[in-house]
Amino acid sequence: MIHLRREEVAYVDEIGRSGQGAHGPLTRELERSAARALGGRHAIAVSHGTAALHLALLSLDVGAGDEVIAPSYACAALLHAIHYTGATPVLVDIDPHTLNPTAEMVSHRLTPRTKAAIVTHTFGFPADVASIARLGVAVVEDCAQALGARYRGRPVGSWGRVAVCSFYATKMICAGEGGMVATNDARIAARVRDLSTPDLQPRYRVRYNYKLSDLAAGLALSQLRQLNGFVERRRAIAQRYIDALADFSVQLQRPLAGAEPVFYRFVVSVP
Repeated sequence: MIHLRREEVAYVDEIGRSGQGAHGPLTRELERSAARALGGRHAIAVSHGTAALHLALLSLDVGAGDEVIAPSYACAALLHAIHYTGATPVLVDIDPHTLNPTAEMVSHRLTPRTKAAIVTHTFGFPADVASIARLGVAVVEDCAQALGARYRGRPVGSWGRVAVCSFYATKMICAGEGGMVATNDARIAARVRDLSTPDLQPRYRVRYNYKLSDLAAGLALSQLRQLNGFVERRRAIAQRYIDALADFSVQLQRPLAGAEPVFYRFVVSVP
């Protein structure tokens, strides 16, 4: 649920007065801010998280005949995006304590056809993306549930070849809908921007109308500026739960050493 504060209302009012509701200056401002949040040099705003995943895979030349590794416990959007490219999803199990795949689990599923691995930071808990990246596979970091989290002192999103996040209504920041692709690779960024902009192109190729509106960008930008406060609040609430459950025989999701989770969800497993 979106709770519109004074800041969000001000952005919506500004857009209404400008008459610029489509892709415009607020979208570009959001891209600059999101690039910093995800530790990338480039960021491209898109219409939703699934679009971000689709474009991220296409930017890595994923297509028919390729395999893409993905966690078995994740949003169906991962499978949709893989199938959009014509590639085959290869599911990998998750660690029962972190709820994320380990590098060893991923290594067992690598084949000569593996083109990429989507690594999720499940429920806002960073995966060991550094070790997975060392396997030599192109990593797509899915930060949809983990914007604001850090691993080994770096923001999630800065470890893979490309990162994606979502601005859906339930995510860390929300604009109703929206997504972002971030990368340090200028070639990947240029390809994503080209593929997501179907109009006014000098040459025809199949492209996708994945542009984000300035209306959604204004909401997301206002929320992004409040991200640190959102994270602090979630961590404070999570600590209250942790303290209250200390004497109960339950299992809580376990952060890796060096991980700073954002507690997108607070998961309790019972015997």
